[in-house]
Amino acid sequence: MARPAVRSLGTAVVSSGSVASASIPLPTGWQPGDLCLIPASSRSTGSLGTAPAGWTDVVPNFNSTNSASSHTAVYGRILEAGDTDPTITLSSGRLAAQAIAVQDHGLASLADLVSATDPNGASESTSIVAPGLTPTDDQSLLLSIHAATESAAGTTWTVTPPAGGTEILDIVSTSGTLTNASVEVATYDLADASAVGARTATATATVSASGVSIAVLAAAAAVAPSLRVVRSNLRF
Repeated sequence: MARPAVRSLGTAVVSSGSVASASIPLPTGWQPGDLCLIPASSRSTGSLGTAPAGWTDVVPNFNSTNSASSHTAVYGRILEAGDTDPTITLSSGRLAAQAIAVQDHGLASLADLVSATDPNGASESTSIVAPGLTPTDDQSLLLSIHAATESAAGTTWTVTPPAGGTEILDIVSTSGTLTNASVEVATYDLADASAVGARTATATATVSASGVSIAVLAAAAAVAPSLRVVRSNLRF
């Protein structure tokens, strides 16, 4: 059984002001059949839009408990030859988003992904919690996604991943006069199919937090061909 693994990332999209849409570059060197996930975070009065044509709302827009202006979504697609950069939409606001390509997955469709969400607490905090879940198999790749926004205009921050994770991205919008949005992602190679607990990342500012966990099923191991010898008693 081949383990799913991150192949590459696209160029991060971090707005310096308010935007209503953004083209998200596909990951460098992606291959047809790769799973592409786009975690997105926005700070705006309205929500992130639904998935672009041909894409799926792996995690539809949801808000942080702390702020109805703090939005998170994850878009997905199994890439095909000829695919181009998708455009995501939002109610005008600050955006942080980046595409991730995952190879060697075992998904027949995006419905095979296992996901969970956590809108976190009612108060701003430096803790950003991604929830626990139960993976489908014992070789899954877990993506721990930590999204955040800030109520203080012009503030930016970084996020430290949960213990044991491999951080693959940590991005934040860059407005100097408006509130900002960020997303951080860490990955884990799971060792069994038992339930995994919540994971907590830490921001350098107090933020409106939301978390997402996604488990990507491993590709089934190929069955090696074998030669069967049949003994015959026929005589000529």
